[in-house]
Amino acid sequence: MSTRHPSAVIAPGARIAESAQIGPYCIIEDGVTIGENSVVSSHTVIESGTTIGKNNRIHAFCSLGGAPQHRDDDGAGGELVIGDNNVIREYTTLNRGTAAGRGRTSIGDDNWLFTSSHVAHDCVIGDHVLLVNGATLGGHVEVGDHAVLGGLTLVHQFCRVGCCSFTGRFTALTQDLAPYTMATGSPTLSKGLNLVCLRRLGFSKETIDALSVAYKYRLRRHKHIEAETVAALVERHPEVKLFMDFIDAGERSRGVVRSRLR
Repeated sequence: MSTRHPSAVIAPGARIAESAQIGPYCIIEDGVTIGENSVVSSHTVIESGTTIGKNNRIHAFCSLGGAPQHRDDDGAGGELVIGDNNVIREYTTLNRGTAAGRGRTSIGDDNWLFTSSHVAHDCVIGDHVLLVNGATLGGHVEVGDHAVLGGLTLVHQFCRVGCCSFTGRFTALTQDLAPYTMATGSPTLSKGLNLVCLRRLGFSKETIDALSVAYKYRLRRHKHIEAETVAALVERHPEVKLFMDFIDAGERSRGVVRSRLR
């Protein structure tokens, strides 16, 4: 049978797997789903419209599925969907989606959301993402797989954070951050490729060298690199194509973080 502390307040319409554990003084509303072997620690509030997958560890004093912090949204409807094998540390807040947006806030698998991190309405977080203490995402933010947002990083609404990217502490992102890159500061500056992540994930030296050329061409605007050279790399390396396509899309919207101010 599921382990439910007697002080927890669990609505009759909540669907909780037998192997899930619910700690003291938790509040779980109707319409909540919690999967197998997930653990919800004390004093956590999980509101209607929240779906939590398997093997998640939710620490104390979290607020999951709260109404969007959006003046034009009445809080009705909207979802928060959390995948499997996530760690959500103390005081984290995750809001539901809005009717005017995607209608859903999505958290993938194998992520770590550290203490006091915040994910606003309609955000999409991939897999293997780290949000370090106090990292804050505005509404409609997209974060790619294996991204790391350093402590107290702020991400403006509608920004995209590319896969395998990294921000230093106190970074304020108001533009898209390209995949495979690092950035820090406010105003934010790109600091090169995230080589630690690329090597850990087994990227070949050839692929890393190709990304380095594309980075210098596109984000540093080195004049000695020919467009034809980069076009050939795009044909040979899907990672370079992803990098270039991401920047093209970013330049049509919010812009992209570069290595120096214009």
